[in-house]
Amino acid sequence: MIMRAYLGQMIMIILILVKEKEEEVGSPHTIQTQQVHTFVLGCCLMMVSNSNLQFMQEMWW
Repeated sequence: MIMRAYLGQMIMIILILVKEKEEEVGSPHTIQTQQVHTFVLGCCLMMVSNSNLQFMQEMWW
């Protein structure tokens, strides 16, 4: 449970930083920013799914 809260907080921090960068860069780099968003969200989903798998293994073993 604590791990999920930590990961959620880290995801929010990363998204805030990416959003700030997007506002600094401006509209010509929108495609690149969207690629960064997709990459960051993909990494976050991998971390969450890995932590859920580990949590489930700990519960059953």
